[in-house]
Amino acid sequence: MAVLPRHRLVHALLTASLGMPMHLSGQAPPPRTELLVRIDDIGMSHAVNQALQELADTHMPLSASVLFVCPWYQEAVEILRKNPQIAVGVHLALNAEWKGYRWGPVLGREAVPSLVDTVGYFRPSTEQFLASHYDLREVERELSAQVERAQRSGLKIDYVDYHMGTAVGTPALRAIVERIAAEAGLEQHITPYIFRHTYCAARLQTLDGDAPVSPYTVGKELGHSGDALVRRVYGHLGTVRHRSKVVEYPTERLTLKAGKRMFAVRTANIQSRKIA
Repeated sequence: MAVLPRHRLVHALLTASLGMPMHLSGQAPPPRTELLVRIDDIGMSHAVNQALQELADTHMPLSASVLFVCPWYQEAVEILRKNPQIAVGVHLALNAEWKGYRWGPVLGREAVPSLVDTVGYFRPSTEQFLASHYDLREVERELSAQVERAQRSGLKIDYVDYHMGTAVGTPALRAIVERIAAEAGLEQHITPYIFRHTYCAARLQTLDGDAPVSPYTVGKELGHSGDALVRRVYGHLGTVRHRSKVVEYPTERLTLKAGKRMFAVRTANIQSRKIA
């Protein structure tokens, strides 16, 4: 998983197509390199939008997920309007994770008071959100408002996905997202990056021998230089065992069944598909 410099949240997965058919001469053709790029948290800041612009200037097909709750989303909309080759998704958010830069719900704190902290911002982490007394009806109204804002932007919206995975953090939350996506005629976007979140959560809830898998180990498997990000976003999962009794994802079951590590995901052959 390659991360473009200067921008934490621009992710690219490079895969090489191997096992190509042989030429009649008996020699294999040169390997065809395929690039599958997905970027998210677009609209969070001007710097992130600059990264979007740099990628858009290459005119390659992209998949970009926009935080329509953030102040800079309108600049992102202007960039995306000029680049119809980019598939646009709604990055559904229930968190504002940065200490010095926060955002709140589209509907405002008064309309969805159970989703915000004492100053009206989304809570910083998935753990804090799930531990709060959030109202599922308010979650549905807020996430619907985010999708409606996206559709009113004039962009063609292709899919929804989830900021920090919070919006699908329990079966009840996932059911809300599925209902909103269906009503809006959108699909839930399954990407290698989402699989990365699932992998991280699953690894922190398994045992390696008799000891829990450490955030440092998971961080190294994901290609991070340390464990700070893993601890901040997923650290609470290290104390939770048998999570499948509480919440279970289909991709999580597949991950455990396959028994693979993240390096296998990064080097796997992924069939390219046309991005509408």
